[in-house]
Parts: sequence; structure tokens; C-alpha cells
Amino acid sequence: MSVTVFYAIALYLVAINLLTFAMFRIDKQRAIGDGWRIPEANLLTAAFFGGSVGARAGQVLLRHKSRKEPFRSQLKGIMILQVAVVMIATAAFFMPSQRGRVLSMLQATLTAQSAPAESFSRPAQVIIHRGVN
Repeated sequence: MSVTVFYAIALYLVAINLLTFAMFRIDKQRAIGDGWRIPEANLLTAAFFGGSVGARAGQVLLRHKSRKEPFRSQLKGIMILQVAVVMIATAAFFMPSQRGRVLSMLQATLTAQSAPAESFSRPAQVIIHRGVN
């Protein structure tokens, strides 16, 4: 990867995180003043496209949307996904001989495997312990 691409990615990440933090700040001010709010979907979209650090900073520093569920869990999920993608991409970049294996791990990460339906259809076994009263 050339230095120019690295700087472009770094500039993008700084810009998207500043924008996301600004969105949290504006939404917080509007929440206090009963103004028009920024939809949660827009805040999460900005976080998804690289602004998760700015979103988290907005939660902590501005104390905005820090207790609201499911928003908090969704933002945490976005951050976990981004960390996994960055780790796998870094491994693919630094270990070219393992690129196929790393790409299959990335695919498995992005396509979550669900448990088979039949494992939930069986009734739970109840164990009764008869002790001395």
C-alpha cells in the first residue's frame, strides 16, 4: 500500500469521526432545546462508515445516547465488527501466504452462522432434587 493511500484513509477516518462527533453534539443540543432531532439511523450509519470512534466519544464526552437501548448495543456491535475487519485485513496484508485463510475467516465473520432451529425445539430437561426439608 502506498503512502498516498495510507494518508487518504487516515484523512477520511479523521473527517468521518469529526463529522460523527459533530452530529452527536448537534443532536444533544437539539434534545435539550426540544428541536428537530437527528434520526438514530443516521447516527449509526455515520458510525458504520468509519465514525465509530467519534460516536463513542460523543456518548462519553457529551453523555448522549449512552443509556438508550438498542442504540447502545447496535453501536457496540458496529465497533466490534470494525475491529474484526481491521484485524483480519491487517493479517491478510502482513501474511500474504495466509491470504486465502484470512479471507475465509472474514467471510465467516460477516455472515453470522445461526444455530439450527431443531436445537431449540426440544423441551428443556428439568432435574428435580429432592432434599430433606
